[in-house]
Amino acid sequence: MLWIKRPNQFLWDYQEPFEQLVVSDGMNLWIYDVELGQVTVGPLDEPISATPAMLLSGDQAVRDGFEVTENFITNGINWVRLVPKLEGTDFSAVFVGFRERVLVRLELLDGLDQVTEIQFEEVEVNPMILGNTFNFIPPEDVDVIGQPRELEVMR
Repeated sequence: MLWIKRPNQFLWDYQEPFEQLVVSDGMNLWIYDVELGQVTVGPLDEPISATPAMLLSGDQAVRDGFEVTENFITNGINWVRLVPKLEGTDFSAVFVGFRERVLVRLELLDGLDQVTEIQFEEVEVNPMILGNTFNFIPPEDVDVIGQPRELEVMR
């Protein structure tokens, strides 16, 4: 499941192959690995701004963080290939696929030429999202690595 609210808020809830929750509250990025019983947290910064999640939820124009290198149509999907402008990102390219102006696929190419494919189904554009959806509080029984930046305004 993926929820996005601009600017800079998102929640990715992965169930397979490993249960993981990735949350941006607008100031911090929280990654909760359920199997490891561990949460990693850090402030949003420049390298994170060139990640696929921030591409979808960020407050900057796509062209600020990525260079559009090509676009093409395959199997009814309109694709755009984006290359991060910032050095040191985890991805060398991101392919974004739309069908009828709705996001249906992301393909992420990492530095080892491995591809991560994400398919979106049952996409709902501009749904009502509760104000606390992106607030993350680590469970008491997990290790927390890193230090969150304090939120300027409570939601």
